Amino acid sequence: MNDIITKENLPENIDKLAAQRHLYSQAKVYSIIILIICVLVPVLMSFAKLVFPTLTIISQIAIVYSVFAVFVKIGLADCQNSCRTMAAGIQQLFDCGLFNLEWNEALCGNKPQPEDIYRAQKGVERSKLSNWYEEVVSSLEHNVAVLICQRTNVTYDQGIRRYFKTCVNIMFLIALAIVFLIGLSSGKDMWTWFLYAIVPLMPIVSWYLDVRKQNEDNLNALNKLQSLIEKCLSGLDSNTPVRKEDLMTIQNFMYLHRKSSYTIPDFIYKIKRSKSEQAAYYTANQLCARYKL
Repeated sequence: MNDIITKENLPENIDKLAAQRHLYSQAKVYSIIILIICVLVPVLMSFAKLVFPTLTIISQIAIVYSVFAVFVKIGLADCQNSCRTMAAGIQQLFDCGLFNLEWNEALCGNKPQPEDIYRAQKGVERSKLSNWYEEVVSSLEHNVAVLICQRTNVTYDQGIRRYFKTCVNIMFLIALAIVFLIGLSSGKDMWTWFLYAIVPLMPIVSWYLDVRKQNEDNLNALNKLQSLIEKCLSGLDSNTPVRKEDLMTIQNFMYLHRKSSYTIPDFIYKIKRSKSEQAAYYTANQLCARYKL
């Protein structure tokens, strides 16, 4: 009843998926660099001060570095945002074309140009880019199929971000404990404790607060999106059709979420991919059965 599955595997759409994946991967590289600068290096400096307590220059470097890291993080975040914005635009272009939705120029700006897509998609592995959405949606009425595809995107992202939230909290607590314990073991006077514990924690805490806030904002946005989608789905029980206007609203909110969302490292996706894909397939089938579609 719809051509979503056929259209998503067209070469020009595979190019869009490859382009957005490459740009998101670039943004994730910046995330990893920020993590190294703000968390790993301060922890290593704390170890260095513990191993070489007589080298006072390490403490001096640590003070300068802690301030330096906070400012470098801001610059890298700008680079990350640029890649993420372009990737979100290409993903929006892919979804709008696939779902027969209008491009919202007032919200999304100008469409990504073919040259942008061509440059970004070169060299990207395409073996896992086909069949982006579950094949079961091909038997549904078009608007209902789009709604279920949108729901799949939202719930998939929710699961990944909840898992990432747990990973970030654990990582922060480990880094906090290491630096704090090294600080306590390095001396009893307040100045030594300040140099060995408080100073290295500055970039770590700055990183954690930023990532935690971004991820919480992203999860809140996804929860609101899911509420909109569930409201539309519940209308099917009373034979209320899914309106194109509602699909447009959901899609536009998804663009805003993708544009501002924290880019989660690829290894998190690899850990969760199999279970997430199985859950998406199961849910799509359950929704079809629930609404007798």
